[in-house]
Amino acid sequence: IHRYNTIFKSWLAYKKNKNKNFNIVISDHGGIYGNSQRSYRYDENISNINFKFQKSLNKKQISLPSLFLEKKNFNIKRKSNILIICHDTTKYPKYFLTGPICEQIIFQYEQVKLFVKNFSKYSTNKIFIRPYLIHNGWKLNERYQKILKNEQIVMENTLYKKIQNESLIKIVTYPKTAYLECLINGPTFLLFSKKHYMDSKINEKFMNILFQNKLAFSDGKDLANHINEIENDILNWWQQPKIQKAIDLFIQNTNIYNKNPTSKWTKVIKKFL
Repeated sequence: IHRYNTIFKSWLAYKKNKNKNFNIVISDHGGIYGNSQRSYRYDENISNINFKFQKSLNKKQISLPSLFLEKKNFNIKRKSNILIICHDTTKYPKYFLTGPICEQIIFQYEQVKLFVKNFSKYSTNKIFIRPYLIHNGWKLNERYQKILKNEQIVMENTLYKKIQNESLIKIVTYPKTAYLECLINGPTFLLFSKKHYMDSKINEKFMNILFQNKLAFSDGKDLANHINEIENDILNWWQQPKIQKAIDLFIQNTNIYNKNPTSKWTKVIKKFL
């Protein structure tokens, strides 16, 4: 059951308080930057076992490879688009989660706007924006129409997958599932503010490595200038040993990748049956 189900979470807490032998096993829902520190450590407090897609940080955690990451064949000759994948949040506080709160999400819009404005070497007709489909009051999908043409705002899922496969470069505005899916499949950049996310010092270390190697940015203009410099030889830049090492360090320490994750999960779960 997803963590957003407040009624179910309340029921779990009630059962746990009534019966100390009531065991709760939880797991990560999707990809996220590291351990995702929160104001309230709900997961850790109620669970007996916590399956994590990262290296263990405490005795309750069991490290397992991510179930959703899949590497695909990357053919640069068939790719030319730039795809910007965005996020959204509620207009008023609703959950105790890490990430932008309320009007902080406007930071994302402003940085995407700066990127498009300063990206000089690429036809703007090749840039597409994927808004977050759950609109929460900020109407970011409408705001993005002020930056690009309406047909460049990708709302339909089939078209989104098509453009994603045809994109040479992906820019993701939040360090979660979409970012990881793109990161292991070709040139991908993160555009977000670390101030809006909480995490452990060890995970911040690996995120800082991405910033140091120009794989992550907090300023849209800086990202545009960087891609302007490397766009003519993007794949050679991406395949540099130091760039690949930075990516591997981040993935293997925050969201473990394995070609056959199901078999690993099966072996571990059998131990508890």
